[in-house]
Amino acid sequence: MPPIRVLVVDDHPAVRAGLCLLVDAEPGMHAVGSVPDALGVAPAVHATGPDVVLMDYQLPGADGISLCRALRRGSAAPAVLLYTAFADESMLVPARLAGVGAIADKGLEPRALALLIRRLAAGEALLDEVTPELLDAAAAAVGPADEPILRAMAGGLPPARIAASAGLTLEELDGRVEAMLERLVVLPRGHGG
Repeated sequence: MPPIRVLVVDDHPAVRAGLCLLVDAEPGMHAVGSVPDALGVAPAVHATGPDVVLMDYQLPGADGISLCRALRRGSAAPAVLLYTAFADESMLVPARLAGVGAIADKGLEPRALALLIRRLAAGEALLDEVTPELLDAAAAAVGPADEPILRAMAGGLPPARIAASAGLTLEELDGRVEAMLERLVVLPRGHGG
């Protein structure tokens, strides 16, 4: 069985190097590269074909949720594991809209992080459930016109089904999701994470 290919994205050189070492030390995993900023993510994904992108949430040039959304549009899109020092439940709804596979706190034990990578590579979706309170707050932020789309996407319905039920093309749905993400994505507590 080929190793799980992992691309590491973090703006701190020591963190990138440490994560690459961690990945390469795990049996059946290989770090295919590392990227320090948002601009390098798409070219690195194209060049290396990772199974999982281990991505810092806050990067120079963009946030990890927006980057994930861009990556998930591709036909052979990798799973994305957001890695942040400031993980909290406020990230869940935007993460679901963007197609994030999991969110991990930077304080997570190395073995637990490796297990998340393995599970994502196997196709599991590992985001926590969105509470009704979080969903209601997100719905209020996006407004009544987009609320049904938000609720359907947060519930995991496929985009084609959501578009059909809303009377939209997939391109129109994509535009609506982008607009919702702009209203929902906020930097988590603190900085640098």
